[in-house]
Amino acid sequence: MADPAHYNITTGHHPSPFLWFRVAKTGTRTVLNVLRVAGVRFDIEQGFDRPVSRSDYVHHFSFTFVRNPYARLISGWTDKVVNAAPGGGLKTVELRERLLDFDQFVAWLSNQDPSAINIHFRPQSLLVPSGVDFIGRTETLSRDLRFVLSRIGLQTDRTIPRKNASGPPPLSIQEVTRDTRDRINRLYRGDFERFGYAMSD
Repeated sequence: MADPAHYNITTGHHPSPFLWFRVAKTGTRTVLNVLRVAGVRFDIEQGFDRPVSRSDYVHHFSFTFVRNPYARLISGWTDKVVNAAPGGGLKTVELRERLLDFDQFVAWLSNQDPSAINIHFRPQSLLVPSGVDFIGRTETLSRDLRFVLSRIGLQTDRTIPRKNASGPPPLSIQEVTRDTRDRINRLYRGDFERFGYAMSD
């Protein structure tokens, strides 16, 4: 039998069992803060690179949040490269400075192993197993998070603030070169296809 795949997760059992597959740059701090304030009792609050098989959560409500791959990539680059926030996996100052050019950043990224690159840039389709009960979207976070709260058995009439916003992005996907857009499309094809986001030509 193959070893179970590894995922970043949060699990809890109150009021009912749930398992959240965490995808970086999709509102994770907001979701975690709302769960904390709602009084969730966590079994694993922030579990990173944990082995998870389907049998581990068959009796849990499982969910995740995803985001438009273009917006998520630009957000990750803005936060981890432009703003030099920790946790981006960039090992030298020289590398970060070179990757301040978005075209060079995408060219560098497209030469990495998609399953091993930093989780802020890793394809979402590799961070979420098949068979998850609910896939919410960052674009409709307030609505979708209220649905999650309802399924867990928590009050839904609460304010849902945005946490850890990186500020306005310094560019949009319409501003990047065709070659760069093609590289992004190839790298994140699985995300576009699985989660139903439109791919730009």
